[in-house]
This record gives sequence, structure tokens and C-alpha cells, in this order.
Amino acid sequence: MATLSVCCLAKNEENLLPGMINSVREVASEIIVLDTGSTDQTREVAQAMGARSERVQWTEDFAVARNRLVELARGDWILMVDADERIHYENYPLIEQAITVKQTAYTCTVLNVLPHPMISMLLPMPSIRLFRRDERIRFRGRVHESVDAALRKLTIQPAPSSIKIEHIGFTVKNDMRRLRNRRVFESELSKDPTDAWIRFHMGLAFYLEEDYAHTEEYLNFIFSSQSQEISAESRSMLVSIMADIYHKQGRKMQSRSHALRSIQMGGNAFGEYLLAGLDMAEDAYENALRRLLDLDAQSLSREYYRVHKGNLYADIAKCYMKLEKFDRALQYTELAREDEPSFDAMLFGGLLCERKREYGRALQFYTIAQSLKPTSMEIRDRIATCRAALVR
Repeated sequence: MATLSVCCLAKNEENLLPGMINSVREVASEIIVLDTGSTDQTREVAQAMGARSERVQWTEDFAVARNRLVELARGDWILMVDADERIHYENYPLIEQAITVKQTAYTCTVLNVLPHPMISMLLPMPSIRLFRRDERIRFRGRVHESVDAALRKLTIQPAPSSIKIEHIGFTVKNDMRRLRNRRVFESELSKDPTDAWIRFHMGLAFYLEEDYAHTEEYLNFIFSSQSQEISAESRSMLVSIMADIYHKQGRKMQSRSHALRSIQMGGNAFGEYLLAGLDMAEDAYENALRRLLDLDAQSLSREYYRVHKGNLYADIAKCYMKLEKFDRALQYTELAREDEPSFDAMLFGGLLCERKREYGRALQFYTIAQSLKPTSMEIRDRIATCRAALVR
């Protein structure tokens, strides 16, 4: 039976590492964590969770470090992951099947989770992460390291796979890691300004930091790039991110045109949500409501989007209220309370109940809202008002 070594580079990852180890424990024959100079408890956490923990001197070269990991592995196959990545259980049989057939390497899909209050996007990037342990297969590239060149030299074409690796790094606020990565990325771009992979990650980092000028600079380059590393789905999502940037800057016409373009490139839930927001801003509530209801209906079939139901239902309720369909609006805040409460939905539900003088019901909404945002003075005032109304 083929064995699998899960290999991970790590530096100061004591918080993220347990999630990665737990996500691969059932599919791995061994887990190796190579520490590149941590000052926290990364090595101790790895060892406590049953992983092999080794050290290597960091030389500002990711390929050198990953090749050391490959040398430490004992399994027949190697699966390369990072501490901020996860392998979900539905991938286990795919991995187990992959390592039993006569292939040498597989392309997996790395899903980069980009958080947003309404819709989190999963931006897919192809990456060769699963390959046989073979002394001829080694990583190259100081930053954008991969085994592609080694496989080409061997005239081996990696097989496509349905294996997905979730990357949550963009959802984690870690200023030191971002600063470290940016310094290395910028150095590498000075040598190769055309590297779309680095520009992709730099653009997303700037977007999350709300540095929209730099985001636009990096993403506009990708739009003109023919790189095969940026999938059609990711390109569509990047266009919708530009639409969001224009929306935040008050450039409504550019925002609408980019949102429409992202939808034309392929069903883009974020682009549809942005169009709904633009419609609401222009008091076109019937159009906005239609878009939001479509988003809700299609949310379960969207492979690369995760819709926050509470916030979605809050916007649907606001549209119904503007159209003077108050009972319908209240129904959607109730749905939010049942499915995925959000502060806005709970606040709005409470206000609608107060409008109907149903103060006990309003308190139920406000109590949940307070648990979501304990420091809100508005909620404290609304709770006090409702309690006073109930004792009159």
C-alpha cells in the first residue's frame, strides 16, 4: 500500500498549525513540519500533535527549504501543504486513489479564501502539490517555487485532479507575515516583473489592506497577462474586486461596468451582489431585490462563493421595506435569525418588530445583536426602550 508524507514549511505558526495537522491526519502516513526559525511554540505544537518536527536555517530561498523537506520524507508520495492550508475530508478518497495508480504528479486546486461580509470568494489557482518521492523531482524558484521545471525535464506531464486545498491565509490578520512576504515578493518582482502568481498575491494583500491604488496596479497587470496560472474563474473574480474598489471610491459607472463584465466572464456572485448594491444606492429596489433573491436561490450551487445568509437577508429585508412590504421584510430577518444571524439583520428585525409594537419579539432580535456586538450603544438603548414599553 502506498504511503503519503505530508510536508509543511512553518515559521511562527503555532496558531494555524493545529488546523492543518488535524485536516491531514487521517490521510497521512507521516506529517513533517520543517521550522525555518520560529520564536513561538511552532515546533512544540507540531511534536505534541504527533508530527515530526525538524529545523533548517532560513536562506531566503523557499525552494531550498522545500527540497530539504522532500529529503526528510519517507513516504512513497509527498503532499506539500502550508500551515494556513486545509485538506477537507471529501478529498481523502481522491488522494488515496491518486497514489495507487501509475502517475508521477498531480495538479491540485488551491482555493484562496478571500473574506467579505456578504460573499467570501474562493479564488482557484492550479498547483502541483502531490508527487512521487523521487530524487529527480525537486523544487526550483526562490519565491514562486515549484516542481514544474523538474517534471518538464523528465518529460512528465502532471495529471489533473479534483483534489482541493483550502488556503485561509488571507483571512488571518498577521502583519508580520504580510510584511515578510511583501519584502520577498517585491525583491523577486524586481527580477521578474511578469510573474503573475506574485502579482496575484500582492494585489489581494493590498485589497485586504484597503490600499486600492496598489491593488489596481497589480491586478491591471494580471488582466493583460496570459498566464495559465490564473484561471478563468479567478480572472472573473479579480474583475469583480476591481468593481468593488471603484464602488468604494464612488466611481459608480466604472463599478457597474466591471461588475457586468465579471458576470459575463462566468457566473460571478460577487459581481451580482455589487450590482444589487448599486441598484439600492440608486433607489432601484425592485432590481436590487431580484438580484438578491437570485443570489439566495443559487447560493448552494455556487462552487467558488460562500454567501453570508444573515447579511444577504438583511439587504433583502431592506429592499422589501423600501417597497412597503413590511411583513415580508420581517420574514427575512427571521430567516437570518434561524440560518446565520448577523448584527445588521438582528438590528433591522428588532426595529421592524418595534414598528409593530411587538416589543418582546424585538427583544429577542436585540439580544442576539448584542451578543454579536456587545459594545453597541444603539442596541443597549433599543433594549432599554423595549423593556420600558413592556412594563407600561
